[in-house]
Amino acid sequence: MQPNFHLTRSKLLLIFTVIFVIHLNFNPINGSPMTIKGNSVGQLYKEGKALEKDKKYEKALEVYNKALFLSPETKALASKVYKLKVKLASTEVKKATTALKAGDESLAKSHLFKAIDYHPKYTKAHTHLKKLDYRFFLGYWRTKAELKSIKAKEKTLEDKARSALIIDDEYRFKRTPHFRVFTNMEKSRNMDKWLAPVLKVLESTYERFTWTFSPVPPSKTAAKNGLNVIIFKDEDSYRKYLRQRKIQFSFRTAGFYDPQKECSFFYRKPNYSDLLPTLIHEITHQLCHELLNAVYPTWISEGIAQYFEGAIVKKDYTIEIGRPERSSLEEFKKNKMLTDLFVPSSKFFRVTNIGDRTSYDGRTVHQAYSFAWAWAYFFLHNEAEHREILLKCIKKESQMGWTGQNHQLYIDTISSWRDLEELDAEFKIFIRSLNYSGKKGK
Repeated sequence: MQPNFHLTRSKLLLIFTVIFVIHLNFNPINGSPMTIKGNSVGQLYKEGKALEKDKKYEKALEVYNKALFLSPETKALASKVYKLKVKLASTEVKKATTALKAGDESLAKSHLFKAIDYHPKYTKAHTHLKKLDYRFFLGYWRTKAELKSIKAKEKTLEDKARSALIIDDEYRFKRTPHFRVFTNMEKSRNMDKWLAPVLKVLESTYERFTWTFSPVPPSKTAAKNGLNVIIFKDEDSYRKYLRQRKIQFSFRTAGFYDPQKECSFFYRKPNYSDLLPTLIHEITHQLCHELLNAVYPTWISEGIAQYFEGAIVKKDYTIEIGRPERSSLEEFKKNKMLTDLFVPSSKFFRVTNIGDRTSYDGRTVHQAYSFAWAWAYFFLHNEAEHREILLKCIKKESQMGWTGQNHQLYIDTISSWRDLEELDAEFKIFIRSLNYSGKKGK
């Protein structure tokens, strides 16, 4: 006979809260504290909770977002962030309603756009904006007057892109909120069906990228004008295009980003798994260059691209970031990458060509990419202070632009915060602690 337990909702909530706090503060594998230095996820959660209790909701959301980024697999944190966004958006809509009743349309619009910033899909804000003659077009809410001029501008931008990329009317294009995708695939139901998930992955990569680097102001012009992409119908037409334009590679690749042309190039593959990792990797380079005008040093440029390449593509073709890139982590697990093959940060941060094995003592190219991924993952997911120092570097670089000495900015900024030998020791502890889910613990 089974014992008869009766748990009230309040008891269940108490049990869940205790388990959640334990999960946030302790390693789920061995029970050890998750803090190495700085703020652990658990500490950030407690800080957010206190701010929420004091009704400092904006600050609480900022702190919860930091915790969520460090621990993206924690669904309870994601729920906290979502609920606060709804609450803040709702408050702004109420303020907008009050302003409208008082006849202050300008103030009402200000509150409605703030609501959209908190929660882009908040339908009550959408309803009010529609009543104020706004329409949603290419990712932004615009007035009817703006729509007319934007549609004319779109034609100009399309013609300019075709001219720069030397493509004719054989290439039709699909416009998404943030991308202008040209393709010479035939216009058919099957081809459009194949293309639709790729467009979703592009937009999801954009959304995840801008969320990751939200403290760095992106280029509004690049975001609104659209980023150019060409997807060729097959490898033959892709190779032909490259030959005609004398674009050469020393290796075979399914795609690449050209910073001079400001365009990414790919060719169709029947199996998405053969295309999407490369597409996400190269689009990340494009976003770094065109949105941020930053992330130029080789180690962090390739590291962040590898970080996004490791994303999980879900059934709805949105991407989920935060888990280790499997092949890179395997390189550390199987080889002596943290001992005999270790390259100190003082040397690796100066590498200018990741394909040049002499730059890092003859390690393989894949090992160099693995080091780049690991350093990006370390700065993004170790502790809040590590992520903040990386964002500080990127923000400075974004303001400075390309100088040819961008790597020195990172070295100077990071070494003024932490001795590089000490940083190397932290890096080794962190990478050893990871498993394939991204959780710390052997």
